[in-house]
Amino acid sequence: MTVVRKLSDYRPSSEGMERRVAQLEDGYTRLANALYDELIGADLTKNQSKVAHAICRKTYGFGKKMDRIADSQLAELTRLPRQKVNKAKNELIAMRVILRDGNKIGPNKEVSQWQIEGCHYSGDNVTALVTNKVTKTVTGVSPKQSHTKETITKEKKESNKTLSEQVQTIPEKAPKPANKNQETDEAFESFFWRAGMVKLGKQKAVAAFRSQFQAWRKESGGTPQQFAQMLAEDITIRLGKQYGFDKLHPTSYLNGKRWQDEKPEAAPVTSNVKSAITVSKSGYVFIDR
Repeated sequence: MTVVRKLSDYRPSSEGMERRVAQLEDGYTRLANALYDELIGADLTKNQSKVAHAICRKTYGFGKKMDRIADSQLAELTRLPRQKVNKAKNELIAMRVILRDGNKIGPNKEVSQWQIEGCHYSGDNVTALVTNKVTKTVTGVSPKQSHTKETITKEKKESNKTLSEQVQTIPEKAPKPANKNQETDEAFESFFWRAGMVKLGKQKAVAAFRSQFQAWRKESGGTPQQFAQMLAEDITIRLGKQYGFDKLHPTSYLNGKRWQDEKPEAAPVTSNVKSAITVSKSGYVFIDR
């Protein structure tokens, strides 16, 4: 027996599905067109773009230029893990797309200060891609050579070149830099090492800084100076506010990627003024301030 079914039998039922419609009456974010245009055209990674838009939503969406925004709030809005949110946020701060003032962050509306053009592309990947394409193209186009009389004669003429001509055709090799990590080490010395942490184990800290910068650069494409400035800003925020941070070794801070930890809360302001209260024998209370 053949059973005939209608096409509608295979379509998912729309019953029970919530219909969501965006309305201005439910709220809107007032954002300058120039800033929005730059965010649209900015050469950011997917995670960086999501976090940048989320910070705009949490600031300008509430009529504020800057605000204290926890990583957990950004993670909920972007649907990203908190660690990836923290990483993307610090990269945006290093690129000056986002500004930080104490525990508050917000979009940098002075878009001319942004430093993100081509920041997250790796030069090595581009070189490998071009090399593969050029090699395949040349191999496919070049005809097979045969040892004809004309070819042999030409080779003999070329072999009769004088020694001076041969020396002239040899390209000079570019001198190798004395220290391939010179730029990285200068950023370490100028920014990170002077940021205020306890100065212990400098050589190990240099090696850890180089290693962590290489990993950070693969994700963000930033420079050693941007990486060092990002860490220096993080250290400034934690010193004196995070318990035990003043005794933390720089190598432990780097290897543990402690800049990705939650930022410390601002210490509440307490008054040192004490009031003196005196009770007389008659029952009157006197307060000296």
